[in-house]
Amino acid sequence: MTEKESTGNVIETTGLTKYYGKVKAVDNISISVKKGEIYGFLGLNGAGKTTTIRMLLGMVQPLSGKAFVAGKRIVPGKPGPWDKVGYLVELPFSYPELTVRENLTAVSRLRRLTKKNAVSEIISLLKLHAYEKVKARHLSLGNSQRLGLAKALIHQPEILILDEPANGLDPAGIVEIRELLKDYAENRGVTVFVSSHNLSEISKTATRIGIIHSGFLVQEIDTDKLDSFLDTYLLIKTRNNSSAASFLSGKGIIAGHTDDGSLRVTDPAACEKPEQINTLLVNAGFPPFYLKVQKEDLESYFLKIIGSLEL
Repeated sequence: MTEKESTGNVIETTGLTKYYGKVKAVDNISISVKKGEIYGFLGLNGAGKTTTIRMLLGMVQPLSGKAFVAGKRIVPGKPGPWDKVGYLVELPFSYPELTVRENLTAVSRLRRLTKKNAVSEIISLLKLHAYEKVKARHLSLGNSQRLGLAKALIHQPEILILDEPANGLDPAGIVEIRELLKDYAENRGVTVFVSSHNLSEISKTATRIGIIHSGFLVQEIDTDKLDSFLDTYLLIKTRNNSSAASFLSGKGIIAGHTDDGSLRVTDPAACEKPEQINTLLVNAGFPPFYLKVQKEDLESYFLKIIGSLEL
């Protein structure tokens, strides 16, 4: 695919592959991200997320395959669409002996920004007022991350490529960044490609999720369709789970044992009418003291998918 053959997606890769020695870090990954979309790149540490992002940013030469950003093919060492892109990769770099404001002023000058209050505005947006005179080397991990995000956003980019942006942030900070990214995408049309190993958080942020494991793109899911992939099950606790499970088995209802001492029933009819299971168990002399219909969360689904690959 040449630059002219790019399909018009804001971010696109075809067959992207990268080895480090004999280790395959990324294996034949093809993804596409549309304008205004938040694409969540989900995987455990070491899955290949950062390597993929480095190839998107032209920091690493792929062994094979191609990457396009803003319709331009990305080739290390050649000009790219970087005036349109804000990025954060792993631990954000800052000049350690410069203050927060001085670091942002330096970025503003490097990007040739003409807006006089650009630095003050981004300090306000990332809530760095209290630290603007603090040298970068004295910042906590969370505030270093805020500074990195400020540098990624200062030039009002059309595209954001962020590697673990919530790293080091406290719960309140995570929510702030989540809402910030959603605002940029929904109200400003900014395209966001964000990697994370925080499974529950990425489901609250992304419009589409790509699951990567051992360098492979395992699955892509539209977040609004995620519920259809998640299992519903009935959790039961009785005074004698083994006997209760045997009884249910005799009724054609399979109940597995969980690590927390519950019985887990996945039969759809049981999940739709748990009161009938309760009545059966009570009449059989195994009255439940706990009975709840539970929906699988993204973390459980993710671990199930990864586990199935490693069998």
